[in-house]
Amino acid sequence: MFDDLIKKNRSYRAFDHKVVLTKENLTKMIECARYSPSARNQQAIKFKLILGKSASDMGGLYKLGGALPELNLPAKGTEPTAFILVTIDSNLAKKDDKYTIMDVGIISHSILLKATDMGFGGIMIGAANFDKIKQVLELDDRYIPMLLLGLGKPSENIIVKDISDKSSRKYYREDSVHIVPKVNAEELIL
Repeated sequence: MFDDLIKKNRSYRAFDHKVVLTKENLTKMIECARYSPSARNQQAIKFKLILGKSASDMGGLYKLGGALPELNLPAKGTEPTAFILVTIDSNLAKKDDKYTIMDVGIISHSILLKATDMGFGGIMIGAANFDKIKQVLELDDRYIPMLLLGLGKPSENIIVKDISDKSSRKYYREDSVHIVPKVNAEELIL
C-alpha cells in the first residue's frame, strides 16, 4: 500500500478545475505533515493556505515544467486549484540553515503524500516570484517563503520509466503523456 502511494505521488502540472479543494482538505494535509520529523524539533515551518480567488491570483507568479519551456506550463485552465505556501518563521529559524531547509523538504513531501492519499495531487514549486507572492498575500516580514505547493485533482497521465544511471534524467512528453525517467534501484546503491 505504501509503495503504491509513493509511486502515485508525482509532480503534476495539470489539474481538473471541476474539483475544488477546500480549507478542510488543506488542513488535513497540514495536520498530517505536522507529525513529520523536525531537526532539533524547532518546528519553524508555517503555512499560508491559498484558495479560491487567491489561488487564481497566483497566475503568472510561478512556472512549471522547467525542462519543457516550449509548453508554457501550466496551460490555461489546468493551473493548481489551491496552494500551500511553505514559509519559515524567522523568529524560530534562519532561511539558510541546512536543517531548516531539510525540514521544508520533509514536510512538503509529507503534504504531497497526504494529498495523494486523499485522491488529489500536487507539485513542489521553487520557480516562483516569492517577493511578489508575499506582497499579494500581504504576508508579515517575519515569514520567509521557501516553497509553493500547487495542489488539485490531477488531470494528466504520468508514467515512470526505468533507466540506467548513464541515461538522461530529463522528463519529456510523448503523445500528451508525461514521462519521468527514474534510475533503477540497483544503480543507486554504492
